[in-house]
Amino acid sequence: MFNHNLLMAAGATTQPDFGLTFISSQYEDGSSQTEYTWSDISFGSDSSDFKHIIIGISSGGSRPFPDSWYPTTTVAGTTCTDLIRIGSSNNDGGTCLQIVKTTATSGDLVVTFKGSGTRVDVGIWQMLSGSATVSDSFTSTANPATGTIDIPNPGCCVGIFTAWTSDTATWTGLTEDFDRASNGAGSGASDFFASGATGRTVSVTPSGGPSQRSLCVASFGEAS
Repeated sequence: MFNHNLLMAAGATTQPDFGLTFISSQYEDGSSQTEYTWSDISFGSDSSDFKHIIIGISSGGSRPFPDSWYPTTTVAGTTCTDLIRIGSSNNDGGTCLQIVKTTATSGDLVVTFKGSGTRVDVGIWQMLSGSATVSDSFTSTANPATGTIDIPNPGCCVGIFTAWTSDTATWTGLTEDFDRASNGAGSGASDFFASGATGRTVSVTPSGGPSQRSLCVASFGEAS
């Protein structure tokens, strides 16, 4: 008698351990474009059904982050879900975090603004066996940009920052993953917390005295 259960077990996908990995950052200083495309970008080596890609976007330019909308982002053709965003004090620039479930290991990354964006930075993180629902989050436009966040046990945390007239950004509370050193710095940071953290302070200090600051930070727990 043929055993269907053995066949199903043999073809089952092994769920990877819960974890977060920074993959890369992308940058383009367009002439106030509305659409930015990066081709053949790595989205991590895992191709299981337990993978999410977290996207952090920072931009300046002509009002790319007003209160009413996010940029539209696709990862290998799949549209990301909006999580958290904040515009700078005058809405001339800002940051956001988005997420998408995908098995793709590479493909095109496309970010489309409803207004023009300039000096666009994108951070890409791979989260395995994590929940796509934000556990906790905060935004800040202060100098330094700062806030506190609770991180599940276990959990991970991702942040994205921009300061339009700053050259560099210095993080505390998370490990810096990228920092584009030029006028209009974009920067990202993350960490995995095997035992979680309560009331963890995360802050970013930009160089100089920029007036257009924007920070988004979000935490995620393990998928149930």
